[in-house]
Amino acid sequence: MKKYKKNENLSYCAGAYPSFELLNKKANIVKEVFYDPDFNEIEKLKKICNENFIRITESKKTVKRLSLRKNDYVIVVFEKYETKLENANHIILENIENMGNLGTIMRSMAAFGYRNLALIGNTCDYFNPKVVRASMGSIFDINIEKFEDISKYTKVFSNEIYAFMLDNEACGLKKVDKKKNFSLAFGNEGYGLTDDFKKFNTVMIEQTDLVDSLSIQIAAAVSMYEFKEF
Repeated sequence: MKKYKKNENLSYCAGAYPSFELLNKKANIVKEVFYDPDFNEIEKLKKICNENFIRITESKKTVKRLSLRKNDYVIVVFEKYETKLENANHIILENIENMGNLGTIMRSMAAFGYRNLALIGNTCDYFNPKVVRASMGSIFDINIEKFEDISKYTKVFSNEIYAFMLDNEACGLKKVDKKKNFSLAFGNEGYGLTDDFKKFNTVMIEQTDLVDSLSIQIAAAVSMYEFKEF
């Protein structure tokens, strides 16, 4: 198993918890499993693999080479796949660069009942193992679709868009008139959403002047909770 490459059709999931999430939710896309002999749930892992006719191999060397953390113990190789967004509430992310941020937002989405993620513009590779690991397997619960820009998205979906921006004219989160179906939009870690989003409902999270802004993963989680519908 080689190191991950964006242009290839395979990726891998590192770590016991996200690996079990993948095996339990999308076993059909799994190609092979590697485990460290020091892993303490080997029998559980073998049982799932045997039930789904998945090849499983003991290889401390492979796990060590591909691990993202010291205690990963399990590597699950899987085939990349495509999904389409449902007509439901969406999260929109534009030009997100940090893989940890993207994965963390996916995990918050799963926690608060959001199952559809639109990626706009030059957003980082969502199948990179760093994203998969940061999501703790939540990526396998979510439909993800990429769009060149927001205009391409709005040609397909008519959701009410709430764009989270640091704008003096933006409505405070607590005062927003929430409509269905909605999409919550968040932008790049450094410069936020592009001006293309100013034509939508602009929203800001009320905060003190002790900080200039919230990190994107915190802002997204707070906003998702405020809008949540389980």
